[in-house]
Amino acid sequence: MLTAPPTPELRQYPPALAKITYRATGDVIGDGNYFRQSAVSPYVDRHGTLVVTDGYGARRYWGTPRCLANVEWLSRVSVEIFISWSNKHYYGKARYYFLFEVEARRWKKIHRLSVLERLAPIEEAKLGTIPPGEA
Repeated sequence: MLTAPPTPELRQYPPALAKITYRATGDVIGDGNYFRQSAVSPYVDRHGTLVVTDGYGARRYWGTPRCLANVEWLSRVSVEIFISWSNKHYYGKARYYFLFEVEARRWKKIHRLSVLERLAPIEEAKLGTIPPGEA
């Protein structure tokens, strides 16, 4: 379940520089019956793009492995990602926070919401320093 930015009245929401890539759960776990949360957790790749796993794996006799991601934009430069996942014997839920660093032009994982709430306005203010064609 991927959600679009909730407030379209904000100009260029999110910034065009803040890239998010989605990958299918089946591509991540392959034919495996078992996987851990770390296999489907969102992460930042070497190019600074945020990668989110979402969807279902191949149906098995015991059910279907899955990882469903809900991406919620907290501001123009910050997101909260909630995942719920399950496989043959394990299941779980997790919440992740990411901040887009404007000057570095890459996503950064933030471990606490309180830190994200403090840093997001600082990064959002930096959006004004980017030339109009890039943001």
